[in-house]
Amino acid sequence: TNDQYAKFAAELGVPVTGNPSYAYDQSPYYTGTNVPSNGTSWYEAAQFVNWLNTSTGHQAAYKFTGTQGTGDYALATWSVAEADGGTNLYRHKDAFYFMPTEDEWGKAGYWNGTTLQTYATKAGDTLVQGDGVSGTGWNYYDGGYATSPSGPWDVGSGSEELNGTFDMMGNVWE
Repeated sequence: TNDQYAKFAAELGVPVTGNPSYAYDQSPYYTGTNVPSNGTSWYEAAQFVNWLNTSTGHQAAYKFTGTQGTGDYALATWSVAEADGGTNLYRHKDAFYFMPTEDEWGKAGYWNGTTLQTYATKAGDTLVQGDGVSGTGWNYYDGGYATSPSGPWDVGSGSEELNGTFDMMGNVWE
């Protein structure tokens, strides 16, 4: 959420930055404490995930070199012995929090045990745009957002999806 990301940035005490530096100067377009963080690059999200890990006593997921808060702060790789599964050199095997790969994201949201579905709905659910208040439906783009005014709603305010997830098929597109 924007609130979680703001706490991370405040605790960091230096700008969340890296290489290229121009990718790291965006403020969230959508505001609100419980809406999904937005206007965030992958590198910023990786630094946030590292903070989640280290602030709770876990191993950082992603390896960076250089000085945090400067333009020389860059993503690096772990050794094969440290890598997740021995093959994902970008994610540490002992990290508790991490960003899913594209395949992991797809399976978490859309895998029904046999194939990837078009939508992350449970069997028998009708795909309806929600309102962000009732706790049902989804906030996906289909010619217009579900909410008025348009934009994301608080994280987890819609229907639970196929595999127990929320907001996998909508709310914020980055």
